[in-house]
Amino acid sequence: MSAPEAIQAFWDWWPFARSHIEIAIAAGDLGGLPTQVTPRVQAIHAGLQWELAPGTRAANQLCLSGAGDLRLRPFSEAWVLAAPPADATWEFHAARQPSAKDKLTIGGFELHAEEARIDIAPDEARERLDVVLHHPEFARMPKGLPGQAGFLFLDAALGEDGVERWLGTVDFVGSVPPESMPLAELRRAVEWLAKRSTGARWAIFRGSAPDGRPYTATVNQALKRIDHLFYDYHLEARLPIPGGGLPNDEQSDRLNQIEDSLGEALGPEARGFARVTLPGVRVLHYYARDGAAAWDRMEAWAAGQDPAPGLFWHEDTEWRYYREGLYRPPDA
Repeated sequence: MSAPEAIQAFWDWWPFARSHIEIAIAAGDLGGLPTQVTPRVQAIHAGLQWELAPGTRAANQLCLSGAGDLRLRPFSEAWVLAAPPADATWEFHAARQPSAKDKLTIGGFELHAEEARIDIAPDEARERLDVVLHHPEFARMPKGLPGQAGFLFLDAALGEDGVERWLGTVDFVGSVPPESMPLAELRRAVEWLAKRSTGARWAIFRGSAPDGRPYTATVNQALKRIDHLFYDYHLEARLPIPGGGLPNDEQSDRLNQIEDSLGEALGPEARGFARVTLPGVRVLHYYARDGAAAWDRMEAWAAGQDPAPGLFWHEDTEWRYYREGLYRPPDA
């Protein structure tokens, strides 16, 4: 069964199942639900998890989660888009929502949120917070379990999307960080960061290409995959620099004009994230929502350019090029 078929099958089943689930919630007897719900969720994708919780507006919520794996997020998004309208009893979410969870039981350990402490270091260049989370029980837990427990606390504080959008490096420790504060302060720190966020923080990096030529990469470090979930296609436009060297002022102005014209041609369905300049060529990088349509627009744009740019595209659902490739420029 394909994912779209499984999603349709889930929502065909839902009108018959919801009253039974409501009865189980009211009785506090959820033991039989996994055998009913789990196979239908995993038919959409085997990696998806599901969760019942009190709703933010309705009495209850049903959430599908990829447990932090953004490759699974399009499946839960498609599931939500096909869901019936929310009502007083049910709402549906494609990721875990913030909650007032004050206690967590995992792996035989009971953890209280009030005992957790967090150290927060803003990374304004990337519009993220690097955090170190402490809980006394982490020191007693086997390897791997502090991370599982810690991310559940962070999901409760910010929601799954908030963790993905606003947190950078995350460490879990059994000893108290010297500059730590109560975990509740994390929400205030994120609110502070969100007010300052632009989504466009450009930084310049310099290095050498594989053939030894110097390069300069200008990268938007604040671009976030969570805000561009369906932008799965990496596009490149390689603009020749007459003379084969680095651009002079006049050539730089011309290259900037060409870049602006390509951005206009691609429109809002593509997002520029970097430009890399080497002797003889400037490479413009984009992620696009619809690769085929963006390619058609880019080809139409290129037909009017002289000299003709080189065009390339490939699927990059994990944004590997954004994370790794820019620092190893091709021998263009």
